[in-house]
Amino acid sequence: MFEMPQEMGLIAIAVRQTQGKGRGPNAWLSPVGCALSTLLVFIPLRSQLGQRIPFVQHLMSLAVVEAVRSIPGYEDINLRVKWPNDIYYSDLMKIGGVLVNSTLMGE
Repeated sequence: MFEMPQEMGLIAIAVRQTQGKGRGPNAWLSPVGCALSTLLVFIPLRSQLGQRIPFVQHLMSLAVVEAVRSIPGYEDINLRVKWPNDIYYSDLMKIGGVLVNSTLMGE
C-alpha cells in the first residue's frame, strides 16, 4: 500500500461513482456531472480536532456551503446544512451530503 507522510493529505475527484453509499444502508446515486470527491487527512488524536472527530462531518458540510457562497454570483444562494450532514437548496431539495469514515491508528 502507498505510504503517505502524515503531514500531507490526499484528494481524489471522480467523474462518476458506481457504488455510492450514504448513512447506514442508504445508497447514493451519482450520475455523470456531479461533484464527487474523497479526502484523506491525518488528524493527530491529541490535537483539539482529534479530540472532536465526530464534528469533522459538520465542519466539512459547512465548508461546502461556504465554498459555494464564495463563488461570484452565488453569495446569496439559499443553501443550508440539515443536521447532521445533508446540504439542501431552498429547503426543498437535497443536493449533497458529507459522509465521514474515521479509523483510529497508532496510540
